[in-house]
Amino acid sequence: IQKKDNDNYRLVFLVDEVSQFINLNRDLLLDLQSIIERISEQCNRQAWIACTAQQTIDSLADDLNIQKTSDEYGKIMGRFETRVSLESTDPAYITKKRILDKKPEVELQLAELYNKNRDSINNQFVMGHELYRGYSSKDEFTSSYPFVPYQFKLISQVFDAFQSKEFVIKEVKNNERSILKITHETAKEKKDEDMGYFVPFDAFFNNMMWLNLIHKGNRAIKPALELSFVQEDEFAQRVVKTLFMISNLLDRDRQNFKPNLDNLTLLLITSLDENKGVIRVKVEEVLKKLMENNIIREERGDYFFFNEDEAELSTQIRQTTVSAERRADVAKDILFPFLRVDNTFGDGRRVMASVDGKHYYGQNGDIHVAFSVSDTYSDPVRRSFENTPNTLIICIDQWFKEDKELRRNFHKYCQYEQYFAQNPDTGANETRSQTIRNFKTRNRELLQQKIKPVFERKFNETIFISGHTVIEPNEIAGSGAERYKNALTRHINEIYKHANLVAGLPATQSDVVQKAMIKVKPETYKLTPLSEAEQKISSHIVQNGNAVLLGDLINKFKAAPYGWKDVTIIYIVTELWKRRLFDFSYNNQPRYPLEDFLGKAFTRPEQQRLSITAMEDIPQESINKGVAAWNEIFNKHLPVTTDGNALYDELIAKLTQERDRWN
Repeated sequence: IQKKDNDNYRLVFLVDEVSQFINLNRDLLLDLQSIIERISEQCNRQAWIACTAQQTIDSLADDLNIQKTSDEYGKIMGRFETRVSLESTDPAYITKKRILDKKPEVELQLAELYNKNRDSINNQFVMGHELYRGYSSKDEFTSSYPFVPYQFKLISQVFDAFQSKEFVIKEVKNNERSILKITHETAKEKKDEDMGYFVPFDAFFNNMMWLNLIHKGNRAIKPALELSFVQEDEFAQRVVKTLFMISNLLDRDRQNFKPNLDNLTLLLITSLDENKGVIRVKVEEVLKKLMENNIIREERGDYFFFNEDEAELSTQIRQTTVSAERRADVAKDILFPFLRVDNTFGDGRRVMASVDGKHYYGQNGDIHVAFSVSDTYSDPVRRSFENTPNTLIICIDQWFKEDKELRRNFHKYCQYEQYFAQNPDTGANETRSQTIRNFKTRNRELLQQKIKPVFERKFNETIFISGHTVIEPNEIAGSGAERYKNALTRHINEIYKHANLVAGLPATQSDVVQKAMIKVKPETYKLTPLSEAEQKISSHIVQNGNAVLLGDLINKFKAAPYGWKDVTIIYIVTELWKRRLFDFSYNNQPRYPLEDFLGKAFTRPEQQRLSITAMEDIPQESINKGVAAWNEIFNKHLPVTTDGNALYDELIAKLTQERDRWN
C-alpha cells in the first residue's frame, strides 16, 4: 500500500507446484483465477503472481475437461498472459548432484574401486547401445554409483510409458522431480549395502512405485506376482518387476531397448563378480514358468505381458487337448511341401504316405513312406525288425524328442490351431475378435520362425529305415527334397531289385500296341537271345505248367522284387508270342489272335480270362492236309511249309478275306 503511488514498483508472489495443489480439482483452479483477478483489480496491476507447475496451463485445463471454447478457459488463459516454458535439465545430472553427491573420502574409495576393477566394471555393465551407456569414466562412476548411468534414462522412459498406459497417477511423469523421488527412495532402501553393490533395475519398483500405481497398473502386474512360485522366490519377483517395466515401454523406446533375455540379465546384476551366464539361465527358467502360466508370451526373442483378455483366452487354449490327428496334420503341412512328397514317384510308382499312422494319398500303393514324428521308439534297429519290406520309415522322432524347445513350440502351435478349429470366431465382441486375430498372427509367426526352420535344418540328421535296414544320416546325400528323393530311390531299388531289367521297354499302352503289331519273321528272333526279363517270365510260365492267367502273371511281376508296369509285362508277353514260345487263349479258346489279345489285355477283368500257354507244334501231316484242303476248296495255290503256326496264321488271314469278300 505504501508503494502504491510508485508506478515502477511490483510485488511478486511465487506459488510453487500449483498443479500438484489443484490435483484435478476444477474449483481450485477457478478459485485461483478469481484470486488473481481480485488482486489485480485492488492493487492496480502492481501485484504479480508467478506459478510453477510440472505441466503447462493448457494441459492442466485439458486434464480438468475445461473446453477451449468456454468462457472459463478464456478467463483462465487471460489471467496468465505470460507463459514461460522451462526446458528440463538432464534428470540424470540433477539426480547425481542432489541425491548422489558424495563426501570427498567416499569419492576416493570409489575411485580406488574403479581403478582396481575398471575392466570388470566396463564388461559387466556394457549395454551395446549408445543411448544406454554404462560407465564411461572414473568420474562418471563416482558420481553415478551405486546406480548405472543407463538406469536414469530407462526409468524416465518407464514413467513415460506408465503414464501413457494409465498405469500410474498423473503426477508421475518423465521429469526431474519424478526421477529424483524414485532414485532417492531406491537409494534409501539400499543404503545398508556394502560398497561394491550395484542397485539392479528391479529396485526401482519399490514402495513408492506401488503407491503411484493405479488400478489398471495393479491389475496388469498382480497376476504374475500372485503365482505361488513367484511368491516363494525373490529372484522370480525381481524378474517379473523388471520385465513389467521394460516390456511396457513405448514402441519408440522399445525399438532401442528390447525386453529380451540379454537385457533382463544385464538389469538384474548386483555385483562385479556375478556370473551373467548363471543369471541368464535363472531368468530363462522364470520366463518359461511365466509362459506356462499364461502370464507372458514370447515373440521373436522378446517377452511381453498378456493383457486381461489375452490372459483369459490363453488359459482356455492351454486347456485344449491336442488330438493325434491334429499333430499329424500339422507335421504333414510342414514336411510334405518342404520335401515335395507326392502320391507318385519316379516312373509312376504309387506312394502311400503317412504321418504317425494317419494315411494320406490312400492306403493302397507300391511303397509306403511312414513319417514318424511323435512316436516314442527308442531303438531304430529294434524297430527295423518289425518293419514291412515295402515301408520306408523316416525317423524324425529321433531328434524331435531330444529338442525340448521344438517340442514345446510344436505343441503350442497345435494347441492353438486345435482351439481355433473348435471355436470359430463368431459372435465374439471386438476385443475378443482382435485378441484372436493377434493370436493367429503370432501362431503363424511361431510356425514360420521357430518350427519350420528347425524341421528343415534337422532333416539332414534323420535316420531312415528301409524294410529291415537302418540307414544312417551320413549314408544319404543332399538336403531337403533332394535328400528325400535319394532316400526313396534307394528304398525302391532295395525293394525292386529287378526293376532295371525292363529299362527302355515300352511303358505306355499306345507304345505297346504300336510295337506289338509290327510283324517280324520268327527267323529274326533266332539271331536274338531272350532278354533277362523275357527269361524270367518264360521260366515262371513253364514252372506253372506252361499255362498262367495274364492277371496272375501281372500280379507276380508287379510285386517285389520286380516292380514292372502292367503294360511292360504285356509287351514282354507279346514278344514271347512272336518268338512262337507261347500262345494266347481267351475263355479256353485256343490260338487267340494277337490283335484281339491286345484289345482285351489292358482291361483288368479281361486279364483273368486271358491265358498264356505253351505254343504247341502242329504235326507235318496236319500241315500237308491243310494245304491240300485249301487248294481243293478255293482252287488257289498255297505253298507247302513246315511251320504249322505260320500256316495257321496265314489260313486265318485268308479265310477272313474270303468271308469279307462274300459278305
